[in-house]
Amino acid sequence: MVFVASLCIVAVSPARAVDPLAPPLVTTPAWQTWYDKLLAMRLAECPRERSATFHFAADGDDISGDGSIGNPYRTLAMARAIADANPQGDIALLFRRGDTWRMPTDATADDVALEITAPDVTVADYGTGPKPRFTAFNPIEASTWQPDAANPGLFFTTAAPDTTWVKDGNAPLEPFIQTFSLIECGDRPRSFFYEPVSMRLYVNPPPAHPDPRTGSVAYEATRPTGSGVRMRGDGGRVESISAWGFGMWFTTPSQNHGIDLWVRNADRAVAVECESYYGSSHCIVHAASGASGGITTFSGCEAGLTTPNIPANETVFNAFSQGGGHQVIFDRCIARFGRLPSTRWNYGTTNDARSFFSHAGSAGNPAALAIAMGCSTPGGPYTPARPVAFNSMQEATSLEDVRAFIVDEVFVGGLTSSVTPAQSNVVAFNCQYLNIKPIVTDPTFSTGAPKGFEINSVFQLDLSEHVANSFGLYNPAPNQQSRATFLHCHFDITTRPGLEVRLDFDNPNRSFFATVRNTLFTHRGGGSFVPYRGFVFPTAAGNAYFGATQPDTAFADPTGLALSSDISIGTIPAGTSELAFAATLSGPIRPELDAIGNVGLRTTIGPIDNTIGDVNNDGRFDLDDIYQQTQSPIDVDGNGIIDSDDTRLVVRRARWGERLILNDPASTPSRR
Repeated sequence: MVFVASLCIVAVSPARAVDPLAPPLVTTPAWQTWYDKLLAMRLAECPRERSATFHFAADGDDISGDGSIGNPYRTLAMARAIADANPQGDIALLFRRGDTWRMPTDATADDVALEITAPDVTVADYGTGPKPRFTAFNPIEASTWQPDAANPGLFFTTAAPDTTWVKDGNAPLEPFIQTFSLIECGDRPRSFFYEPVSMRLYVNPPPAHPDPRTGSVAYEATRPTGSGVRMRGDGGRVESISAWGFGMWFTTPSQNHGIDLWVRNADRAVAVECESYYGSSHCIVHAASGASGGITTFSGCEAGLTTPNIPANETVFNAFSQGGGHQVIFDRCIARFGRLPSTRWNYGTTNDARSFFSHAGSAGNPAALAIAMGCSTPGGPYTPARPVAFNSMQEATSLEDVRAFIVDEVFVGGLTSSVTPAQSNVVAFNCQYLNIKPIVTDPTFSTGAPKGFEINSVFQLDLSEHVANSFGLYNPAPNQQSRATFLHCHFDITTRPGLEVRLDFDNPNRSFFATVRNTLFTHRGGGSFVPYRGFVFPTAAGNAYFGATQPDTAFADPTGLALSSDISIGTIPAGTSELAFAATLSGPIRPELDAIGNVGLRTTIGPIDNTIGDVNNDGRFDLDDIYQQTQSPIDVDGNGIIDSDDTRLVVRRARWGERLILNDPASTPSRR
């Protein structure tokens, strides 16, 4: 067979080179510039355009077609044959939008819809309409359904062996509930039960469509298969492909997913604007199993609905290399759903799936680089319960050492067992963690012995249904010490009667080296917030507290401030901050005029002033510099001297919107 392709002259302008392993400080403008160049370079290394292009359409023809846009081929089998016939690569396989390609009903767990081993191959779309869909789901004929006389309201049909899930083709993102008995299925509308011996598939239809024989619900079922698109070749690109129902094994997790980038060592691959729903333990993956390295980029992708077969390990987007050394970027991706509903798990207490994850086979073989930029989890039914997490990173005792970045994440959570944004060797910057509702007995917000950084981020914790009587914002494990660092964050905490919240509850000495500075704590509800009960927190300074049980003078915070009014998320307190970054920060910020007349930068938490530097040239930025820049107008503390101590009080109160009560309002301002 001779394959005729449409040819094009490919001219790719390489992006300006950037060192991926030498990032600037994330708190500087240079980091954003570095990231933008790195992303452009990664995408340019795996271009969409190739020297030869082959087109596919649902009404094409493998015999009479020639692969041109006017005379396309039809099947995935033909696409695989063309890929095998071009081991040198440099080809594009384009699938028409609006069309669907299904796996055969007798597909096995070894069958992959489209696997690419050659280098420089593109699998993408053409035309208009919905993205081309690769699916392991196959329709169930309406005429095959029968009512179950022994269980009124249930219907059954004979299904394929090892059927793993059923869905409504009309409303595919409203998943059916997996049950494990006829009784469970009978109790739950919009559910299914598969009996493997008889191969009967039972459904309890949605109330609006109670009889599947009418065809008003387009039922589809899937069974164990291999991957959807599996890209193994260096320089590969998968773009605008929608993959459904791949790798869904019934009792154990598979390593087959809707979109798989299986590259290793220095090989590169990208996935751009792809979708993957109804997957194994993951939906979109970078995997170097049994190997090291691999360089992958996922940009603008969406995914969700993982198979509930290994508790606490489902991750919608996942990157893994057995020997470490991999580099991964998740750029503006959306983890739309977490785990599929099943009676195997109690969804009244938790939906225990993570949105994005990167890890290696052992801590001694760390990943080289991990970035999540602008990724989100929108919340709602079956939302992932945990935000981005990067494990197995090189040790970072300072911001300069960090090689794992979570920037501008918006995570809208829900019921969860724990949330651990303060991760070892990771910085989370300009992030929002909203609607976090820990319910089960795990009494902590950040476990382990994290050495990570949270900067300019919001944490909204609703503990009104928490079942334990204690909650620690970060509790390291026994015989470990937390070195988590929180700078310029906002903890918004709601409690119930009888619940006490502290920074560390198990053993305060384990958090001796943790840091919390220039951070706002607001508490409401019937419980108590006692941040420093029973110990001195030596690295807490410059924080503001509303609704804390202890008065201002009792805090182990040398410059802490008790607020007289609540500050809700999104409210901008007046004033300036002692935390100075020479940066124009990204994220939810806007320029404002601060309380002392300087043009600074202010977040929804509070302002960051980047206009004041080392005024007195003593090698550091401190309150003496603020004094020389602003000049305190009066003897605030009443000690007879107008000096930097007065400036400290001015800044401290103005920063959080407090009314400053001057010691002597009639006195004449003077200068030091």
